[in-house]
Amino acid sequence: MSDLKIIFLLIFLLSAGSLFAQTSTIKGVASEYAGMEMPVYTYSDFISEEKVEVGKIHFQADGSFSAGINLPCTMVCFTELDIHQGMIYVEQGKSYEIQFPPRQKQSEAQKRNPFFSLLPVWLKILNQQNADLNLLIKNFETEFRVLEDKHFYNIYEKRSKASVELVKTELQKKFPKTENRFFEDHKKYRIGNLEYALNQGKSIEFVNYYFGKVSPKMQIPAYVNLFNQVFANYFSFLGNSVHDQKITGLVNSGDIRALEEYLSEKNGWNTDACQLVILKSLKDAYYSGQFSKTSVAGALAQVADSNWPDKYKLIAKNIWQKITYLLPGTKAPELQLTRINGQKTSPGEFCGSFVYLHFTDLQNPVCRQHMEALKPIADQYKTNLTVIFITEGKTPETEARKWTGVFTTTTDEGKAAYKVKTFPSSYLLGRDGKLAASPALNPLNGFESQLRQILEKERIKKLKGKQLQ
Repeated sequence: MSDLKIIFLLIFLLSAGSLFAQTSTIKGVASEYAGMEMPVYTYSDFISEEKVEVGKIHFQADGSFSAGINLPCTMVCFTELDIHQGMIYVEQGKSYEIQFPPRQKQSEAQKRNPFFSLLPVWLKILNQQNADLNLLIKNFETEFRVLEDKHFYNIYEKRSKASVELVKTELQKKFPKTENRFFEDHKKYRIGNLEYALNQGKSIEFVNYYFGKVSPKMQIPAYVNLFNQVFANYFSFLGNSVHDQKITGLVNSGDIRALEEYLSEKNGWNTDACQLVILKSLKDAYYSGQFSKTSVAGALAQVADSNWPDKYKLIAKNIWQKITYLLPGTKAPELQLTRINGQKTSPGEFCGSFVYLHFTDLQNPVCRQHMEALKPIADQYKTNLTVIFITEGKTPETEARKWTGVFTTTTDEGKAAYKVKTFPSSYLLGRDGKLAASPALNPLNGFESQLRQILEKERIKKLKGKQLQ
């Protein structure tokens, strides 16, 4: 079964949606985007946050567009608009006339800034009906913030239950029950944010009401936000508790079955809750520094061979791929390159040699200093090492002759695959095409010493292999 089919199955099983995906339509006119193509995404799941394409907008020459979006249930969809992430709730079978914000291209500084992220904006819907989900949620959120601000001190500082009940009553008066189940769930879990403030969501009754004893609602952003709040660094929280010293050993054992049994017996949660909390908590545990990264990755890998449903196996796979991405010893991402003569190539063409991928900018004085330092290294180790320069802009052939190596260019997607935000950036691929050093040191920062150590380890390994023969 393909990942996309599993994603749709996952969402269907966790929602009250129809068995069959229905096509919704997004249309409008945006002259600034004329001639462009723009994918429409949703998230495969809220834990790994892996995005999946569910449609594509093709802008005509006059900027007009009409795109079909195939969804198995109501979901949040988004587009990436230069500096903006344009979002919209899309209900099955409905048509939306939308207005994009004025186009603002990313600056070069933003493109290279590793901390830059797209600014979320809700897309404007023209000719909006009163019962439209986007309008219902917008109006609810406006009133929610007004009441939250009014009672902020009592709720978040004094933790006044009476104030929370007052806000709940006001919201229920202004937004009585509707037939829209998505909106009703949104209201429930937003109110849950207020109740979370009373005890930081650690009471058994609170957790059971919103998560432990109910079916998950992964397509509801309000559910997702509250879930992530309640279970943020959950294994670290348990491990630091004087009442619970067992969890650290279980996580470091990498035993997924033991973790599930432990949470089920300790909390009495249903299977869905136990498995989702484990997935979320393993992801957090990997980055916490409190647990063995090898064990966490191993536990996630175990899910593939477990009796867990496909929907959670996909989440585990997505998390595992993210945490192991670009790690030494893993397969290097595909990289399509173009030589200065126009011929296509890739690092795989040099299999059998170590390959030093050096992303650089010839116009940058610091980059040129690193390239000068790389000259003697490339010459000395040329029997074992191929240097591939991946430059910003095409390199004149006369310039390329000054260095030992292959001069190429790549696309923005190629640089993104290696998370290149600054120049120079380098990676060393082993003879087998796997990452030997990720990232590798740059020439002026000790690459030669790093390479020498790797080659020495390879030599010793070969000698030991011969001795065993």
